[in-house]
Amino acid sequence: LLATTDPQKLPITVLSRCLQFPLKRLPPKDIAAQLDKILTAEGVVNEPAALTEIARAADGSMRDALSLLDQAIAFGNGSLDNETVLDMLGSVARNSLNAVLQAIAARDGTGLMQALHRLDEQAPDYAQVLDGFASAFHNIALLQMVPDAAMEDADDWRELAQSMQPEDVQLYYDIALAGRRDLDWAPDPKSGVEMACLRMLAFTPEGNNPKPRARQNTQQSTPVTSNNNPAVASATSAPVPQPGVNETTASNSTPAPTTAPIKSAADWDALVARLPLRAMASELVRNCVCKTLDGDQIDLELPEKLKHLLTENAKRQVHEALQSVVTPDLKLSIQLGKGQGNSPAKLAEDRAHEKQANARRAIEEDELVNTLQSRLGAKLLDDSIQPEDGDQ
Repeated sequence: LLATTDPQKLPITVLSRCLQFPLKRLPPKDIAAQLDKILTAEGVVNEPAALTEIARAADGSMRDALSLLDQAIAFGNGSLDNETVLDMLGSVARNSLNAVLQAIAARDGTGLMQALHRLDEQAPDYAQVLDGFASAFHNIALLQMVPDAAMEDADDWRELAQSMQPEDVQLYYDIALAGRRDLDWAPDPKSGVEMACLRMLAFTPEGNNPKPRARQNTQQSTPVTSNNNPAVASATSAPVPQPGVNETTASNSTPAPTTAPIKSAADWDALVARLPLRAMASELVRNCVCKTLDGDQIDLELPEKLKHLLTENAKRQVHEALQSVVTPDLKLSIQLGKGQGNSPAKLAEDRAHEKQANARRAIEEDELVNTLQSRLGAKLLDDSIQPEDGDQ
């Protein structure tokens, strides 16, 4: 009976005469269930949350979990509660991490520093804190992209998944990983974590205002101007009501569309090109086929195979972007179906294929290329042919 973590070092003549049983990591829920079974048989009082923390810290190893269990029982004088286990592991409670994440989602700098201060009072292992942030953003991104994915503690992250933009979550995840990697270079672990959180506030992509511009109240005071240059005005100032215009009417007025209004489903591709969308919301609207576009009603159809794009957050962004471009009273319907028709993504793909075909045809008809083929037996490599920017 051979036991090793590196079977590649065993001679092939030995391996060929053995039955191999690779042992894989155990999921935390299986480890926690086995620990509960042991403690029940031993009559040790415990909290399920404490067993969950030990199972996570064991990182898939039942042997490590049993070692941690012995230490935790000794640390807790014969009993096992969640607070004692967290102290022993240097971990932080889930609600402490959530308080920090909620402050980041709300872009509340003051609330963020208060949450970090409360977290510091627990004397945590700050490397584990950043690991917890990265794990949380992974769970949030998973819920946003695949809402029906099987995941433990999904309810703990659902509210944050609905309140955060998907592109922001991706950025926060990268910042958490970078902060974890650079933690040893920080003046101290606490400041390293604080700086990572402040980066999340500082580098949030612009343009994530949940309300469309067409719905903003235009009743504002005179735009702020520079003392040195009166022509410079605040870019976010709304139009000033003209003299003689009723203020109530001015406050409810809607900016006119920047181009001619959309009249039919045939204009869908041009309309999508004007929408200020990114990431998942952009992919959603680009893959939709416009069935009807009549006045203040748009009916879209998304292929069933792309249903993972139809999240509430993405649909809301699409709806608000359309309202800002077409009319604030616009009603939107997105249904799943076969998606037959020319979606903007399909039209873009067709144009790309046409450009590629034109580029290949131009190469094949080139006199120099023909000479090289006939005299030297040269062959065209399809993968090397790419249309230049601007080619039709």
